[in-house]
Amino acid sequence: MTALKQLSRKNRPVRVMAKPTFNPQAHFRCNSLELALLMFTHDDKATAKELGITLEQWQNWKTGTEPIPKLLWLYLKLKKQLDQMGVWKDYRIDGERLISPFGDALHFDEWGKLQEYRRASRLAGQQAELIETLLKERNFYRQQCHTEAKFGLMLRRLFPDTD
Repeated sequence: MTALKQLSRKNRPVRVMAKPTFNPQAHFRCNSLELALLMFTHDDKATAKELGITLEQWQNWKTGTEPIPKLLWLYLKLKKQLDQMGVWKDYRIDGERLISPFGDALHFDEWGKLQEYRRASRLAGQQAELIETLLKERNFYRQQCHTEAKFGLMLRRLFPDTD
């Protein structure tokens, strides 16, 4: 930083430190606006700690004193993309499988079968409801048959068949 000399009201020279200009530089091809947004949307101290560097090193990259390494740019881009993923950020891909944070996995070939899986699940739910209804009806009619059978035997004894 350079020191500027100005005269105070009493005509004495005053040393004023120039404000640092923030102009991150890179020696690789990238969008400079995107680079600036990536550098300025992070907390300086937290990012320096996360990267394992000094705050001074981070400031040097931010002001353009030193060029930003490509690996840092790629890391900041990835971090931004992960933050934008929302509920998908804890999912990971292993070969041809999408693995959820709960341990379930979906193979790439199964994507086309999702409609069938959903339909089968819906049908299984409907089938369970139907079985429950049929069991209730069976129990009702069984009880009804026992009740009617008792009265039927009693009526048959009172009025025997004359055939």
